[in-house]
Amino acid sequence: MVKQYSYKSDKDVKLSQHFDVGEFRSHANGVITTDVILIDEEWIALAENLIKKLNAGKAIITSGYRDSKCDKLVGGSGKGMHVEGKAADVIFYKKDGTIFDTKLVSCYAQDIGFGGIARISKTAIHLDTRKGKKYFGDETKSLNTVTDDFYKYYNIKREEKKYRKEVKDRFGFDDSTIEFFEGHPYPDDLFYKLAKKG
Repeated sequence: MVKQYSYKSDKDVKLSQHFDVGEFRSHANGVITTDVILIDEEWIALAENLIKKLNAGKAIITSGYRDSKCDKLVGGSGKGMHVEGKAADVIFYKKDGTIFDTKLVSCYAQDIGFGGIARISKTAIHLDTRKGKKYFGDETKSLNTVTDDFYKYYNIKREEKKYRKEVKDRFGFDDSTIEFFEGHPYPDDLFYKLAKKG
């Protein structure tokens, strides 16, 4: 659900462990373009899950909500996911302060369930909660959908298969037990935790 906030009165309100309202302000060239801020609660939940999956230290919003005027100022159409409060462009930092490559972030965001994902640069990524047809883009190449699987597109191996096998072998689980675990809302996190358990 998209909720409306005021930058003036709500900017310090914590939305979750890693995000507050003020980060999503509508701004262009250092100027706030409206007091209104729209933020999708689902976006916050998915982003927190992504931070957990990456084991990231922090995430910085570079562009969150945009009113129509702001969207046009930054080269947009004045419509779309940012204008609806369902998108943000983000940089994810490792715990040592270095930045995650957005190729890997794209893959993990796909696993988490973002409907719109676009690699803006090596460090910044667009994430949105669109429904229906997905947008999996690589904006370093084009503004169109480029794939239906970022792992294949970026030639990144899926580690979860390794963890499934490790869990199966370590605990002696049969195939039906593994299939049961795969019904978990975040099966990759579950298999990772089981594989790493003392």
